[in-house]
Amino acid sequence: MIKIFSLLLLMSVSLTSWAKNDKLNEEIARSGNLFAFNFMNEVLAQDTTSGTVVISPVSCSMALSMLMNGTASESYKQVLKALSLENFSEKEINQYNKALLKLLSKKDKGLLLEIANSVWIADDFSVKCSYKRNLKKYYKVTPYRVDMSSPETKDLINQWCSDATEGLIDEIIESTDPSILMVIINALYFKGDWKTPFEKEASREDVFYGVSGESTVKYMNNYTEVPYFACEEYKMIELPYANSDYVMRLVLPEEGIAIDEFVKGFNVEKYNSAAESLRQRKTYVTIPAIDCEFEINLNQVLMNMGMVLPFTSAADLSRIGNGSMFVSSVIQKCALKVSEEGSEAAAVTAITVMKTSLSPETPPRFIANRPYLMYITEKSTGTVLFMGVKRD
Repeated sequence: MIKIFSLLLLMSVSLTSWAKNDKLNEEIARSGNLFAFNFMNEVLAQDTTSGTVVISPVSCSMALSMLMNGTASESYKQVLKALSLENFSEKEINQYNKALLKLLSKKDKGLLLEIANSVWIADDFSVKCSYKRNLKKYYKVTPYRVDMSSPETKDLINQWCSDATEGLIDEIIESTDPSILMVIINALYFKGDWKTPFEKEASREDVFYGVSGESTVKYMNNYTEVPYFACEEYKMIELPYANSDYVMRLVLPEEGIAIDEFVKGFNVEKYNSAAESLRQRKTYVTIPAIDCEFEINLNQVLMNMGMVLPFTSAADLSRIGNGSMFVSSVIQKCALKVSEEGSEAAAVTAITVMKTSLSPETPPRFIANRPYLMYITEKSTGTVLFMGVKRD
């Protein structure tokens, strides 16, 4: 049995910062954003009740790419299909992820972005050298040999996740057992200060008109110049962080438009078009403060996206090691905090592999007092790192 976990963060990346292979990397990034929007739609279709849904497409795709290196035949093709990467070779995908890992590791004034990968291997399971070599070369994987029958192994894995997310996510796995051969984990952590902070004195409590009814929330308020776009269906604003390579984009459907239906029609092309249409405007901005966690088992989500065989006894993971094995679970857990000072987010994605036995003239107003979408974006590559929907 193989388990995959992913610690996630909400963010996206634009298309200008690749040192080499620019055109190819831009094409893969665009495919990655297509995966991101398909991923969100499938998650919302599965989870129809959570008040706030936060996912990290990048964390999930990074973990699945590590798994991809161990798959073969039809299982390999299905992982690529789920990732929307069927038109690219394994080497091209690995080289892209290597470049992305370098790009997404930043420590700057007002910004901390960290991404880490690890693989936890049962001490009696032999992993092929070629698989370990690829994970080290392209994904900077730290391998750990552990006793899957020991209760301490769960604590070691969870402590690694906690360290990788600055304590935001302190548990991703509840237990281990001898049937587990490997756990593949990606962790992503982001903390960014706003370029223009919200004044705490201006924050107030008011009503949020959510999907399941009204609730009282804390709103942050500002009157500032921000990139703004509006059309008949929705408004978009962009809130820059102190490091201007990173922004949070918020999309607010007009009143009367159901959020889940809106998301189905708000595809990557519409998102890109709106982002390209943003123009600086003095704007009254009112958004809720957020402090939430979201966890989801992604097995059915990924099966709906075309990755079916790896979850069955017919899985071909023969490039990992000898013997029959399959993916038992793909878990993602995310945490997101949005305050007057800035945003903090983290995500973990874990894959478990088991033995086969299992526009007006006046200043516009952006008042997010009803369901809306969130995107944390790195503006130089176009990759969506984190995205979310606040329903309630």
